[in-house]
Amino acid sequence: MTMHRLKQGIPYLLFSVIIIFSGSCSTLVTTTYYFRLRMQGTYESAQEADPEYTAEPSQAKFTFLAVNLLRGTDTSLSLYNDAPIDLTIVDRGQRVYEKAITDSLRKASDGSTQTFTGVEVTFDAPWTCITAEKEISKTLATTVVTLSSDFTIGKAQDKTFTVNVKWKDIVNSDGSDCKEPELEIVSTSSYD
Repeated sequence: MTMHRLKQGIPYLLFSVIIIFSGSCSTLVTTTYYFRLRMQGTYESAQEADPEYTAEPSQAKFTFLAVNLLRGTDTSLSLYNDAPIDLTIVDRGQRVYEKAITDSLRKASDGSTQTFTGVEVTFDAPWTCITAEKEISKTLATTVVTLSSDFTIGKAQDKTFTVNVKWKDIVNSDGSDCKEPELEIVSTSSYD
């Protein structure tokens, strides 16, 4: 009879050990979240109407230099500040950068989830406007693009931001010149 009770208690004992073990292991696991940056040409215009400029480029080339997550007015978290990345932008979204954000990056010193106050993306000044006729080398007047918007990165909160290149009506009618497009960062779906 004692052996029978012992056999009945073994499954309960094993179940208890598994629960305790899995609970202690969960503190050892580091959860990873993602920051993603996309870029795309959009048929939006930030320009005043100019009858000479009525077309869009087929592509544009930019050089991505850095991305920072802003924390208030004084500090930022540098996500990328390494070798320049050459990008060819078309009229559909494409992922240009992704960074795994571990708990040590997304949490404040007291362990709470940080609230970031914005995103800042830096490009190199030279860029290329590509029309059907030729490639036109230009220089960006504004190389830093900023979005000021509070957000956190946490469970089910991966963050994706898109840099829109507003290039509607920036190419002249014969395709020989190109105006500077407006670059704008927007928060987009986290499922890209």
